[in-house]
Amino acid sequence: MGTLFSSPGSGSLGRYRNDFELACRTTKLFAEILERDFGAPDRRTDPGSGLHDRITAARIPSSGGPLPPELIRRMRYVTTVRNRIVHEVGCDALPDRAKFVGDCEGILAELGHLAAGKKRGGAGG
Repeated sequence: MGTLFSSPGSGSLGRYRNDFELACRTTKLFAEILERDFGAPDRRTDPGSGLHDRITAARIPSSGGPLPPELIRRMRYVTTVRNRIVHEVGCDALPDRAKFVGDCEGILAELGHLAAGKKRGGAGG
């Protein structure tokens, strides 16, 4: 079974030609990872919880602490851009697609590293 972390760096996020689809699919992936690996509220049982709420609630499995501040900042930027492209009339494209893709791939890589620490650190280390 594949992992959600197998795609960063492969250019897979850049395959979406439509900025709306790129923003929505990527942030949906973030939400899934935060719920599954970082204890964030599940959108199915807590539907009022948005991605910003999940970012705040997420805890690093190995330490129980919050996500690193720089990761939080980058995730909030991506979430805010997604919100604009989805909700604001006249905002129909990402302001800088290459930056958005790079930020998202970096976020996915860092989340993967933090989640992997749960497995490494949990068995006696």
